[in-house]
Amino acid sequence: MPPTGDARVVVSAAWRWVRGAGAVVVAVAAVEYGVLPALASARNDLAVLQDVVWALLPLAVALEVASLAAYTGLTQVLLPRGDRLRFGTQWRIDLVGFGFSHALPGGGATAGALRVRLMVDRGVAASAALALTVLQVALSVLGLLSVWLLGALMSVPRTGLTVTTVLLVVAIAVAVGALEVAPRTGTGSPRAPGRLARLWRRLVPQRWRSVVGPAVTRGVESLRDGRVTRAGMTWAVANWLLDAICLWVCLAAAGASVPVELVIAAYGLVNVVALLPITPGGIGIVEGLLVPALVATGAPAGSALVGVLTWRLLQYWLPLPVAGLCWVSLGRPGHRLWNPGPADG
Repeated sequence: MPPTGDARVVVSAAWRWVRGAGAVVVAVAAVEYGVLPALASARNDLAVLQDVVWALLPLAVALEVASLAAYTGLTQVLLPRGDRLRFGTQWRIDLVGFGFSHALPGGGATAGALRVRLMVDRGVAASAALALTVLQVALSVLGLLSVWLLGALMSVPRTGLTVTTVLLVVAIAVAVGALEVAPRTGTGSPRAPGRLARLWRRLVPQRWRSVVGPAVTRGVESLRDGRVTRAGMTWAVANWLLDAICLWVCLAAAGASVPVELVIAAYGLVNVVALLPITPGGIGIVEGLLVPALVATGAPAGSALVGVLTWRLLQYWLPLPVAGLCWVSLGRPGHRLWNPGPADG
């Protein structure tokens, strides 16, 4: 017998509690076993703060800004030309979504819905905005895997060919193959027969299908244009790679001389783990995994800790007040401060 409505509410509430408690446990464990041991071993190395190369920090800031701009480049490429907003407007909307995903209850889902609302309020078709969300997540994850693979391949002369590298090659090949095949077979359509149709009915509630269905179909249609897919992948890789290089520069500023390929490989691994919806933006988990990973490559504990925390300040915390400013600057659609209409042409 299926559970009653009251039973579903109890089960749902219990699951949310378990998931929240699990997130806290994982975050605390990552800090306790990752960051705190690094702090203990770095007590004698924290004099590195006196030797920070401050001149490198503006470069790190510029790289982080470029990384965020690349994400908006991905947004612009995936939107139909008639639905594109001016770059400055779209960038501010993307910053609102990125920053608020670290602060709002529900994390990325709530911020994503807010981002879609901001775009629709400014003239972007709802189906285009929803299709953008589907495509952007897929290409962004594929871009992260590509950056991780790049670091792993560049590290082969130092580490040899590992099982992880082989698995990454296979995973990316399968993902690229799926992108190539889906538009021709229609497997992205909610009307696709067989197992995909059953999966569609199982994953998407009935009340959402009238909205999500056209968005998925439109997203798959966009993949028919190989130029869109290639340009999207280029921007997605640039978004992650610039962020990884920002981390490398922050480490260099803190006195950690780590080969860039090892930094990129560690960055890719940790950020793939951080994609799991455990804590907002992977807070606690990223630091708890990345610091010991860099120490394992030979970075001094103090320099690794200072470098990672500096990077997280730029990558995670600084976008929060920036997102608030962008939210204020956007205003209501009828009271726009910067006239954020659709792009000309």
